[in-house]
Amino acid sequence: MVNIDVSVIVPVYNGEKYLKKCLDSLNKQTLETIEIICINDGSTDKSLEILNDYAKKDSRIKVISKENGGSWLCKKCWIGKC
Repeated sequence: MVNIDVSVIVPVYNGEKYLKKCLDSLNKQTLETIEIICINDGSTDKSLEILNDYAKKDSRIKVISKENGGSWLCKKCWIGKC
């Protein structure tokens, strides 16, 4: 198992317009010891579908999906691992 040096938390709510650009930028990181935790906050657009597609292509991307509660709950969710 690889030790993680950097964790990036990406709270997502109906961000399909900008999400691919964000994930493409993160995906270009050459650091192997990074985890990209995307927390879908109850999006009603195609954000979750986009997140899942990227997670299938890059094992560094983890997706957590929950009911809408705001970005502070997304961060709290990650800290407590939901």
